[in-house]
Amino acid sequence: MHRKNKSLKLIFILALPLCWFIVSCETFKPENEIPSYIHIDEIKLNTTFSSEGTNSNKITDAWVYIDDQQIGVFELPATFPVIFSGKHKLKVLAGVKMNGISATRISYPFYKGYEQEIDLELTKTDTVKPIISYHTSVKFPFMEDFETAGIKLEKTALSDTGIYQVSGSDLVFEGSFSGGIFLDDKHIIAKISSTSLSPFSIPSNSPVFLEMDYKNNQKFNVGIIIKYPSMSESNAFFTIKPSATWNKIYLNLTEEINNYQGATGYYLYITAAKENNIVAPAIFIDNLKIVQFK
Repeated sequence: MHRKNKSLKLIFILALPLCWFIVSCETFKPENEIPSYIHIDEIKLNTTFSSEGTNSNKITDAWVYIDDQQIGVFELPATFPVIFSGKHKLKVLAGVKMNGISATRISYPFYKGYEQEIDLELTKTDTVKPIISYHTSVKFPFMEDFETAGIKLEKTALSDTGIYQVSGSDLVFEGSFSGGIFLDDKHIIAKISSTSLSPFSIPSNSPVFLEMDYKNNQKFNVGIIIKYPSMSESNAFFTIKPSATWNKIYLNLTEEINNYQGATGYYLYITAAKENNIVAPAIFIDNLKIVQFK
């Protein structure tokens, strides 16, 4: 539980404005000091597909530590100076834009940090190629990549359209299929949920995120259905703006879920209403993951 609380604090304490942590070179260049340099082009994610799903990610920043001292947070790709030389312990954490917002960048709590010994030489640049993975204490109570028969999402009673397995190079992020929601004059409301499955539960005060790849020409909403012993209620609290190309987002469900006391479980909930000014409204989704700690 201590580790989970610590991870939750990371989300909110470290989600600070961009101006605070995209550190300028001047921070590390005091008068009469000669720096070494580190270059990081990208941070790669490795996953075990059978249990963790795709390695799709949108890691935008490197949170860098030397000998456990924070050096800064750098938007990738980055080359930055450090006032160190010789052998030191380097640690790199993967940063993402929480809820897709540049001003709320965080060190993603579910990714394990990368560590290595680095031998720094003054004025020289060392290139580091971090490869990370999910923490072993992470679990995925819901995953859907649309690659197998039987989609884990279905339309609710209030919906006049559903989500369908679609194929085609312009409709699929990776693999052979993605999920498609289509709206027209006869199908104006989509309300999609995972209520055909068992609800997922969340440990108290533990972070929970939804990862999702998407492409859409009109907005849609994402949230949860909250299950109580004798009833349920729905709340779609994130609005996803149109994206002409495939994008990835990390949605923080933690605060919203913690607002519902007495809930016995939760379902994923996606909604959309046809916008009249959009020709052939369509929403494509891939690689849905609910991510939390065990």
